[in-house]
Amino acid sequence: MGLLVLPCSTWKFEVTHAPTGFGFTVDLEKRTCTCPEFQVLGLLCRHAIAAASPRNMDYNMFVSEYHVKQTWAETLKGIILPIPDPKDVFVPAEILKVELYPPMTKRTKGKPCIKRKLSAGEFLGIIRYLLIMPEFPILSLPAEVQALVVQRVAHNSIADLYILRATSKSMLALANNGGVYAAFDLFKFPWYVGKRNLLLRRCFEEGNPSTLYVKGVEYFYRLDRHVEGLALIKRAADAGFE
Repeated sequence: MGLLVLPCSTWKFEVTHAPTGFGFTVDLEKRTCTCPEFQVLGLLCRHAIAAASPRNMDYNMFVSEYHVKQTWAETLKGIILPIPDPKDVFVPAEILKVELYPPMTKRTKGKPCIKRKLSAGEFLGIIRYLLIMPEFPILSLPAEVQALVVQRVAHNSIADLYILRATSKSMLALANNGGVYAAFDLFKFPWYVGKRNLLLRRCFEEGNPSTLYVKGVEYFYRLDRHVEGLALIKRAADAGFE
């Protein structure tokens, strides 16, 4: 889903949709979200699920009473009459003579589309061009573009950075360039708190400010390692994170 979860209190969380930068406030105690699907439907929205998942909370405890089995059973307590025999149902003769056909619709011009639609967070354009052109001088591009390439490949691939290293020699050099990882902003691309992958490890090793901050928050609130968490947050501030 590409959601970054930061706790504000015991039950309240700030959930950011990384590709767009939009933020949502989830209150699990009040069962509300600023989206506001949670309180309207009575079911967890994706922001509430993202907030509850890392803490191993049971989703059923946040579902509205209108969706539980006991409530539905009450609606069916009345007598339900059986379906009558079709022979006993009177149908007018003019209705029996009617022949129904599908609606008259005009087929659209051109060849039917066979390509799948892109999911949230998927992008085409320069990133795809760079990936299918192994000899493209990727290392001559600006640092922010190089960081964007690494971010997109690492996020969209199960193999994380391994597929980037196997693409070409220039991509291998890009994956091994520590300066690229130091320029990342984890709040601008999909990442989950608690996720363990090679990309996050490299960002942490290179002293990426946003990575240090997110790890510090995780250590302090989620793992209850307060001393280490505060130390990481201080390192992030010293590195220029605001």
